Amino acid sequence: MLETKDLTIRFGGHVAVDRVSCAFTPGTLTAIVGPNGAGKTTYFNLISGQLPASEGQVLLGWRDVPVDPAKIGPLAREAMPEIRQLFVGAADPSMPQEVFERRLYVIRNVADAGVRARGGRAARSFHVPSLSTRTIVYKGLLLAHQIEGFYPDLADPALESAIALVHQRYSTNTFPTWDLAQPFRYIAHNGEINTLRGNINWMKAREAQFASEAFGEDMAKIPPIINPNGSDSAMFDNTLELLVLAGRSLPHAVLMMIPEAYRDREDLSDELKGFYAFHSCLMEPWDGPAAVVFTDGRQIGVSSQPEHIRQAVDGSLRRLGVQVIDLLYQHRVDPTVPIEDVDVPVRSDAEPAPATQSSRPPPARFDSDVGGLTEAAFEHIMVAGEEGKKGGHIEVLWRNIDTVRRGHGVIWFDFRTLCGGPRSQNDYLEIARAYHTVMLSHIPQMTQHQASEARRFTWLVDVFYDHKVKLIATADCPADALYTQGTQAGEFARTVSRLTEMNSREYLALPHNAS
Repeated sequence: MLETKDLTIRFGGHVAVDRVSCAFTPGTLTAIVGPNGAGKTTYFNLISGQLPASEGQVLLGWRDVPVDPAKIGPLAREAMPEIRQLFVGAADPSMPQEVFERRLYVIRNVADAGVRARGGRAARSFHVPSLSTRTIVYKGLLLAHQIEGFYPDLADPALESAIALVHQRYSTNTFPTWDLAQPFRYIAHNGEINTLRGNINWMKAREAQFASEAFGEDMAKIPPIINPNGSDSAMFDNTLELLVLAGRSLPHAVLMMIPEAYRDREDLSDELKGFYAFHSCLMEPWDGPAAVVFTDGRQIGVSSQPEHIRQAVDGSLRRLGVQVIDLLYQHRVDPTVPIEDVDVPVRSDAEPAPATQSSRPPPARFDSDVGGLTEAAFEHIMVAGEEGKKGGHIEVLWRNIDTVRRGHGVIWFDFRTLCGGPRSQNDYLEIARAYHTVMLSHIPQMTQHQASEARRFTWLVDVFYDHKVKLIATADCPADALYTQGTQAGEFARTVSRLTEMNSREYLALPHNAS
């Protein structure tokens, strides 16, 4: 992802968009990733034909982006789409840049909707990585060392950018494709968003009520806000983009989506707590992202929320953020311009993590069921002197969930109670916030006939993993044999990997994240 100010693009020895003396580049660059093969011209013509003019803007030209397929692997080359760049100018040269950005956003959404309406396999591979006066996105199924060779533009000395955001990692939740490669239009993201289904549903439910003075009547042309075929990172980016273009600053929008745990925090100001409390009424947190780097072509930042990541033993992510700031200072274009730290107050990495409820050594975490969990095992991890409660239930999101036994920070469920009936990721999220240790008994061996139970168990493990919950479980078989002969085998392999990691000393030493 590069900034685009004063950019000169050449092809065939001719200048497509030259340097211009105005506040921003009116020849806006977009990388159009269309299907390679039948139908590609139809989809490209949809956006390069009458669409810019129908939205009151000017089509300046387009080009085929230079690429070298020999620099990438055979599988990436086989799936490689046609990549073109389009240039759109503002019909009114005096139009403010922010207004023009919103016009381009509408053009892109209308184009996406038109392509999707045509349907078919080719339509699903059509993608617009960027359409902006501020950023250009180059992306694909590439390793870091292949980027420069595949895109000769990036090795051209004439291409200059004050900011470059580079990402190397494929999604663990989706099959890698060219359109889902990172970075996206505003972010690059490592991690998983555990509350995704709820976030999508809330955004969809609110679309009919959306109104914006900034967009006016154009607001009706924008939905759907979230691309249903995107990854969790892409959907996060969809939402962040709307919040920024509707008038919020980039740091403001990021903190709305990834708030800190702010309740009962004496180290946060009342103003910051009020900010989080107010915005919690407007948007649910997108909980779970391990690290998000974001830029709009003018600012660049990194968020390492939630809070527990900042308190990790090695503090590696925090140190990475410091390294990024150091690099910005070293390589900024204008040394006289200060770099503002818009980070929010957090506890120091060196500050001791909160003590766990029990100082006893951790018991066995996961094994095949040779005798089942016992009352003695539960008491082993209880706070000394506490009796706890047998049976009964807890209330989670206005529904009762039966328990075997529970105490302060510790709870015991039967598998059928927790995964056998209707449960969502939000249910597991509430449990993960309230309890640092969960015992789970009688996990069965699952096949395709228990697909719903297997899916809920995968959700449970993902949420517990991200919140550093200690999971003590017994099953009818070893973890690697829990799911057989089903369509979720690939996804469940990650669950088994996480169960193995949750059994490690390194994981057990991590503090519980109750945020």
